[in-house]
Order: sequence, then C-alpha cells, then structure tokens
Amino acid sequence: MIQVEIYTSFVEEYAKLFAEAFDFKIIVEKLGWAHLTHEGVSDLMFFDSARAIDGESHWEIKDNDVLGKGVEIVLLTNDISKVRMVIESYGYQCSPDRRQPWGSIELLFTLREGYLVRVKQQ
Repeated sequence: MIQVEIYTSFVEEYAKLFAEAFDFKIIVEKLGWAHLTHEGVSDLMFFDSARAIDGESHWEIKDNDVLGKGVEIVLLTNDISKVRMVIESYGYQCSPDRRQPWGSIELLFTLREGYLVRVKQQ
C-alpha cells in the first residue's frame, strides 16, 4: 500500500474531484484535511497546514519549511474518457490523449499548485 500526501489550499475541491473521477472513498474530512482510500490498496490525503489543527493529522510545519512538488502522481483507471469528463467539469484542462507504443492511453493535468497528475489506462 502507498499513501500520497499532497499539501494544498484546495482540500475540499480535490477530495471531491478525486472521489468522483477515480472512485476514491472519502473516509475522513476535518478542517484543513481529507483522507481518501481506494479499495484498501492506496490512500490519498490532502492537507492545508494553515487550517489543520497541529498534531491532529500531521506534524507542525514551520514558516521556512520547503514542501516539494517534484513527484509525479500517476493514477490508473479503466475509463479514461469518464476521468477526462470529470476533470474538465471541475475546470481543469487535460492534455490530448497520449497513446503509448505498449498500448496504454494517458492524459496529463495540473493541479493549482503545479502538481502534475498523469492518468493512465492500460
């Protein structure tokens, strides 16, 4: 199992987007954070350190802490057309489909902070 934690000011929007587009289930929503899971295989958490209560869901973040954005998030789907429709309904632009020589279809979109999300259908 892997858990991805994304620091963002758009906790509620992203939680709804990922639940609707990728069938994540929201299991906890509190002020400044949401915890999602997908069939017990992977977890996804969104944090807004400015709104979350220190110690409840994460360690304290100091003003001079640097948070990275260099990890590519790759989500797998069985229905890339549905995912594209949901993402675009939230106002995000998706790349054209990229058809890989090995048969997968992919699209890219970027969250507001600059996180790159690659969606892949096998």
